[in-house]
Amino acid sequence: MAGVRPLWLLPSPIALAIDGVALISSAERIESGWWDDGDIRRDYYVAEVIDPHACALPAPHPGIAEEPAAYARNARETADRPGFQLTRGARAWVFQDLRHPERWYLQGWFG
Repeated sequence: MAGVRPLWLLPSPIALAIDGVALISSAERIESGWWDDGDIRRDYYVAEVIDPHACALPAPHPGIAEEPAAYARNARETADRPGFQLTRGARAWVFQDLRHPERWYLQGWFG
C-alpha cells in the first residue's frame, strides 16, 4: 500500500488522536527541506477509523509542557469545523511528525 495517495487532501493537516484509528499499512517516509533548513520528516500511513469519538480530538502530549500555538489552534478549529465528521470504517491518510513523534495528523481521505 505504500505510495498510495488519497482522492481528497485537506488544505492543511489537522491534529488527530491516534487512539481511534487502526494503521493498516506500513510507514512511507517522506522527507523534504533538509537542504534549506526547512526540514520536514513524516511517516505516512493508511488508517481505518475504528472509533470516531476517540480520534476526533487531538491526542494528549504528556511529554510536552507547552503546546505550540498553531497545533492547539488547529485542534480547536478541527473540532469546530462545520461538516467535519469522522465515521467508522473511513480510510484516512495520516502521518506522524518525526520531529515530535507523539503528534499525529490527518492529511486526507480515500474515496
